[in-house]
Amino acid sequence: MGLGFLAPLFLAGLAALAIPVLVHLTHRERKEPVVFPSLMFLHRIPFRTQRRQRIRHWLLFLLRGAAVALLVAAFARPFIRRQVAEGAGSSDLVLLIDRSASMGARGRWERAVAAARAAVQRAGARSRVAVVAFDDRAEALTELTNDRAAALAALAQARPGSAAGRYAPALQSAAALLERANSGGEVVLVSDFQRAGWDGQTAVRLPAGVSLRTVDVGDTSLVNTAITSVVLERQGGAEPRTVVTARLAGAHGGAREVPVAFALDGRVVQTVTVRVAPGASAVARFAALRDPEGIRRARVTLPADDQPADDTWSFVLGPAPRLGVLILSRGDAPAGDLLYLREALDVARDPSFPVTQRIASSVRAADLAAAAVVIVHDAPFPGGEPGRRLLDYLRAGGGMLVALGARGTLPSALADSLGTGAGVVDRGDLGAALAVTDAAHPVFAWGERADLGGSRAFRYRRLERARTALARYDDGVPALAETRLGAGHVLVWTADLANRWSDAPLHPAFVPLVHGAIRYLARFTPPPAARMVGDVVELDGEWERGRVGALESGTVIVEHPDGTREALPAGGSRLRLGERGFFGVHGNGTRSAALLLAANVPPSESDPARIVPEQLVAAVAPDSSAVAPARAGMEGPAERERDQRLWWYLLGAVLLLLAAESAVAHRARGIR
Repeated sequence: MGLGFLAPLFLAGLAALAIPVLVHLTHRERKEPVVFPSLMFLHRIPFRTQRRQRIRHWLLFLLRGAAVALLVAAFARPFIRRQVAEGAGSSDLVLLIDRSASMGARGRWERAVAAARAAVQRAGARSRVAVVAFDDRAEALTELTNDRAAALAALAQARPGSAAGRYAPALQSAAALLERANSGGEVVLVSDFQRAGWDGQTAVRLPAGVSLRTVDVGDTSLVNTAITSVVLERQGGAEPRTVVTARLAGAHGGAREVPVAFALDGRVVQTVTVRVAPGASAVARFAALRDPEGIRRARVTLPADDQPADDTWSFVLGPAPRLGVLILSRGDAPAGDLLYLREALDVARDPSFPVTQRIASSVRAADLAAAAVVIVHDAPFPGGEPGRRLLDYLRAGGGMLVALGARGTLPSALADSLGTGAGVVDRGDLGAALAVTDAAHPVFAWGERADLGGSRAFRYRRLERARTALARYDDGVPALAETRLGAGHVLVWTADLANRWSDAPLHPAFVPLVHGAIRYLARFTPPPAARMVGDVVELDGEWERGRVGALESGTVIVEHPDGTREALPAGGSRLRLGERGFFGVHGNGTRSAALLLAANVPPSESDPARIVPEQLVAAVAPDSSAVAPARAGMEGPAERERDQRLWWYLLGAVLLLLAAESAVAHRARGIR
């Protein structure tokens, strides 16, 4: 523990102590003139002033000198500097410095590095120091070492990144370092303490004998407008278009007009101005743009503000995903038999469903290779080579929708799980009502419209062995059943899709039902136009989902946003998106990217909500006793001034001394 001063230059004012000395040494008593008749008979004696040159009232002098000294000390702003384990000089120190995206805000990183350097420099002479930088992961920049220069060099090279901040990995890393060293010590956490970084659920506890000190470098006065997401709205027509909408959030600084720019491949194509108020959200909607033929790099940007990391949102723009649908029917099917089904497929936009139509008995291998889903409508399941191809397609992971109708049959491979579907139920002109029995199934992911109760089925087929029914008629017979064959999924609709046996095609639920069934059978997940920094991407899954053929064996080249390249195995590769921007995945020896991925700063990094550091300390190091002293001793001048209180007591003492001086001075002059 020691005494420090925030404004030590004020101590030069101690020279003012000379003032009371001069006052006392130069003070002359006032003489009262006395009338005397004659001085001729008096002997003249020279007047000596030595007695008056001495200090006569020591108490008055000491009170005045003490008042001046305390006043000077008060304006020098003293504070108590407390140091933990500095006397022993052998306590290990693990320094955790937050390098998440929010730390790139104006002034934060500079304050963090200054506080971290101060912690390293104040460590005891025999103390070992480790530096750990963290965002959503923790990275030890140095192990525990006595080399102060190495720790300071690591801090000088560290930079804030683009990932979200998470405190649990950092604290777990610090605990592991100290446990391996088998020593007590201290953990110093330097951060802006965003609330999103601590969920309170992760079980983290520092070892016994380890204290946690916090240094808060955050602030809530930033002028910031953030882009939190970009939404793509597909529009159909002869020339497909896409509407880009950016969602913004404002924090502090007052409402303002913000120009929002939309760029493709680095060229600005549109700019709109949006008014954003603090604590509110806003939407920037751009005019519809014709879908590009290939994948393009797109960005929405804002003018730079106090937190630049969230002023840009990168995303991938291209044509809508396509899921090929192969429809197999009978050769003698009526001309309008597929009218409603084809119209339902034609209106799909994201993804779109390009249709190929074939006679079931003549299906080709090339047709199946291009199909994400096969629909067999009111047709006997083919035998021979075409039937074998269909079953192989299913076993390999394909999806199939079978609408039995009057002529449809099921292959023997499905008889055990569904039955033959030979029996026909005739409900007459009134028909049977339908009801969804598994509304949570992905086929019905279209929400509140997942209601088939308004449609009626006049005839349908009976599935004797169906184990999983997603919808049933009012007599309990399955209307939509599901089964599997190998890796593939099969849905069976026991009526038809042509408005003969059922009027379901006339109801609003028909189109989303067909779309939901195809998405489910194709195991389609919308390829995200943008991802977050920190996401891990399975490249094989991305190639399959994006209908990009598997790249050749060997290696692929990943080009990172900063231009660096990385070689990965072509099969089974996992890519972590560690920075914001575009990642291009190239086949070995190819120039154009086979896959383009965009990564952005997580929106949580723009959230101004903060956690009280003491809450974090109480959760992970409840026995720590050095939280407040460490914070005061390690912060910059502004933060130290906020916590120190000595100068108020000094000013109070000055006032008391001046009052006492006044009383003593009156008494010295004979005034009671």
